Amino acid sequence: MGLVACLVTVLVFLSSLVWSVGFCRLADEGRESLSIGTLPGELAYVLGRYYVACPQTDEGLHVAPASEFMWTSKDLLASPVVKWTVNSYGAQSVYVSVPLWFVSLVFAIPTAILWYLDRRPPKGHCQKCGYNLTGNVSGVCPECGHSI
Repeated sequence: MGLVACLVTVLVFLSSLVWSVGFCRLADEGRESLSIGTLPGELAYVLGRYYVACPQTDEGLHVAPASEFMWTSKDLLASPVVKWTVNSYGAQSVYVSVPLWFVSLVFAIPTAILWYLDRRPPKGHCQKCGYNLTGNVSGVCPECGHSI
C-alpha cells in the first residue's frame, strides 16, 4: 500500500510539472472562496482571496499548463509553508503549501522501514542466519548452531 502511495505521489509530482489542476469554490454570502490544487511540485490549499490554478471568475475543476506559473527548479525543493494574512479590509486568507517531495517522504519512510522489518528467510532456510537447510536432518543449523 505504501509503495502504491509513493508511486502515485511521484506521478502527481511529474504531472504537476506539466499541468496545474485545481478545484475552486468562489465566495458568496456567508462563505469564503476555497481553492485546492497542484502547482509545479506542490499541493496547495487556499481559503480566502487567493486561488490555485483557477480563474477568479469560475467555479469547479480547472486544468492549466504549468507554464502559466512562474517557478524555478529551486521551488521544487521548497519547504512546507503556512501563511495567514489579513488585508486592509479585514478579510482573512489561509495559504498552505506542501511540496510533493515531502508527501513522498511521508509515505516512503514508513514503507521502507516496514519492508526492512518484514524481510524473512524463505522456507527451508535458517530463520536466524538464512542458511539453506535443504537435506539437513540434524535439527541444528550448521552455520550458526540455531535449533530448527
